[in-house]
Order: sequence, then C-alpha cells, then structure tokens
Amino acid sequence: MMWRRSTDVYRFASIRTVQHLQLWSASSIRDPMLSKYLGIPYYSCRCMTVQSDNQQHGSMSDALKKLGTMIKAFTLGTKNLYYDVKRMRQLQKTHGKLVITNKAPLSETGFTKCPFKLEEVQFIYQTKSDLIKMLPTVTLFMVPLVGYVAPVIAFMFPQHLLSRQFWTDDLKKGLEHKEFSTRMQHLTPLSLELGNTSLPLLKQQLDSNEGVQKYATTFPQLTSIERSKLATLSGVWGVSPLLPKFFLQKRLEQHLNYIFLCDWLLRHENPADIQEKEVSKFCIERCLQGNSREDVTNWISVSTHYRECPTSLLAHLPALFK
Repeated sequence: MMWRRSTDVYRFASIRTVQHLQLWSASSIRDPMLSKYLGIPYYSCRCMTVQSDNQQHGSMSDALKKLGTMIKAFTLGTKNLYYDVKRMRQLQKTHGKLVITNKAPLSETGFTKCPFKLEEVQFIYQTKSDLIKMLPTVTLFMVPLVGYVAPVIAFMFPQHLLSRQFWTDDLKKGLEHKEFSTRMQHLTPLSLELGNTSLPLLKQQLDSNEGVQKYATTFPQLTSIERSKLATLSGVWGVSPLLPKFFLQKRLEQHLNYIFLCDWLLRHENPADIQEKEVSKFCIERCLQGNSREDVTNWISVSTHYRECPTSLLAHLPALFK
C-alpha cells in the first residue's frame, strides 16, 4: 500500500512538472530537441515567442511615441510662455508698469487715465497668473534626478502644474468647463444666503439713502467675514480656498480690483461694441449663469456705480444674476 501511494504521488508530481515546462516552453523555448522531448512542435514555440516579442516591441514603441509627443508639447508650451512674457515686458516698457488698485481709472475730466487697453490689461494679468502657476514645475526641475521626470509629473496634473500655454484645445475646453462647474457649485449656497435680494432691487437701493445702509448690512466687508464664507466667495471667483484667511482675503481683493478695472475700461470702450466671443468670456470670468449683452450691461451699471472698488458688492454680485 505504501509503495502504491508513493508511486501515485510521484506520477502526479511528474505530470505537474511537465505541464509547467510546457507553459514555460510556449514563451521561451527555442531548442527543437527540447520541444520534441516535451511534445510541443518547434514551430509553435517559435511563433509564440515571436508574437510575445512583437507585443513587447509594440508597447515600447507606443510608450516612446507618447513620450516624444509629451516632450514636443512641453517644448512648444515653453516657447509660447516665453513669447507671452516677452510681449508683457514690451507693453510695460511702453506704457509703464500695470498697477491694479481699488480706484477707478478716471482723470479730472472724467475720461480714463489708464494707458493700457482692456485686452492688454487682461493679457498682462493672465500672463502673471501663468508664471505663478508654473513655479511648482520650475521647482521640480531644480531637484536632482526629479527634474528628468518633471514634464511627466506636470502633464499628470495639468490644471495645477501647467499654464494655459501647455494645454491642447480639447484639454483647455475640458478644464475650463470643469472649473466653471466647480465655481457654480460654490455659487448655489451664496444665492440661497442672499434670499430675496435681486438685481433690480439692488439698483433701487443704490440710488437711495436708505439703500446705502441696507447695502452695508447685506454685503459686509471682507475683513469682517468668517473663514468659511470667505472660502465660498473665493471659490465663486476661481481663487484657491486653501490659503490662510489673511492671504485668501488679499488674493480675493486683488482679483476683484482687476475685475473693477476691466469693467471701467469696458465701459469707456462701450459694452455694445464687444463681440459675442467676448460676451461669453465676460460672463464666464464673472461666473454669470446667463450669456447675453444685457447681462454685461447690467453688471457694468452696478460695478461702475462707484469710483472706488466695492469689493464686497462685487464678491456677492454673481449670486444676484439668477
């Protein structure tokens, strides 16, 4: 009995060994004598080996092709960023440094005193934002060894590590749509908080003395707003809400001052003359649900009602365009 049992165990082990050798031979055996001994035709081993080699070669070529495309896109984006910075410096050399304050760009005669056009202000502000966004990627390049894979890491998180010069058209549309959807999500609780306050009612209040007092209570100053409310307002305007309260407040005020300056320049250039593409850009930049010239006119009539930037009013104003 013991002899028969050990024989069965040996036979089972031999069968399993042959099966493992057959599987191994299907991918690596090139010896015709060994393939004959294992009972596998030599030509099948050779074909399966060539097929495996072709798959490995194909996957490697695809990876190299993707890497080449990525390096090409990164090089092109770097050139575009360089040309944008060069144009920004030329504009500032011609007209002087762009200073964005909370004061309206008006002279004593009532005409604008800003030497820059609206398109130039938007270009300079956007280019500065692009340079700030590229700082983490530039820092990665300075780290030893990590700098070689910095483009790969940057393209893995293009929304946070790459500026608009590196985006393709499809990627740009996708990221802009995603960002606008996120801003609209922050706008919903803000609209519920304002309740019955509407744009026509606000216009009536701005022209009356009683409305000025009610305006001060409805839209408190940013310095007196708590951190959670300030983060919601920042999310509406596309400002990162992860900053500390002091820096979050300063960043939001700076962005609202830029919007205030653009509104005054657009008022001077006549809002009725802007193209449909500019209307869409205007509404997206200010997180407006509509997309019409009437929205542009209503916004400018409220935002340029003051000669000093009403930061709190501008911060809440998108919630009134329902």
